[in-house]
Amino acid sequence: MRDRNRIALQSDLLGAAALGIQNVLCMGGDHPSKGDHPGARKVFDLDSSQWIQAVKRIRDQGILINGKKISGRPKFFIGAVANPFMKNPDLHILRLQNKIAAGADFIQTQPVFDTDSFRKWMDGVEEAGLMDRIPVLAGVAVLKSLNLGEYLRDRVSGFVIPDHVMERLKSVPEKDQQTEGIRICVELIQSIQKIKGVKGVHIMSIGSQERIPEIIQKAGLSD
Repeated sequence: MRDRNRIALQSDLLGAAALGIQNVLCMGGDHPSKGDHPGARKVFDLDSSQWIQAVKRIRDQGILINGKKISGRPKFFIGAVANPFMKNPDLHILRLQNKIAAGADFIQTQPVFDTDSFRKWMDGVEEAGLMDRIPVLAGVAVLKSLNLGEYLRDRVSGFVIPDHVMERLKSVPEKDQQTEGIRICVELIQSIQKIKGVKGVHIMSIGSQERIPEIIQKAGLSD
């Protein structure tokens, strides 16, 4: 929603449908000031719940935001994002409820490095009666270097990386940091899999794309 108004969003969506893409993830996006073009203007014509609702209407009724009928109904599987590590978790549970009510079919979280905090958030999801209403995919990220970890922790919204993770990267030579980052990622996946309500993981490779098969195999996800 950050970079496009409703006209451009719908254009992208219908273009994706024409290419056979069915899985879509709807997110607001970070403010431009947090990126490498801090002078860029934000858009935010719609918020994430409004956009999810619009995508659902296009899918279920074949009707655009302006009320115009289109031919056909794209079979979108609609995703939304969640941040388990906000300072006010109750507020974010409320936002999650709104996204589900708007029509989200699955939830994908920000990267999880603190499994204890994530488990508490999932407990909140269950207490709110949401666990059985929507599948949750936990985000996991590969830190290929200490420098990358510091950048993500300090500059990118949604990345909460505990000190003990940074210390593990710092404790090995630079040439071995990617391997250590993969080891951390695998351990996190194995721990997250044990948390009630988690239906899968989203691996954010961040420059380690070629190592994804290795991560999947070591985490036991290929069985």
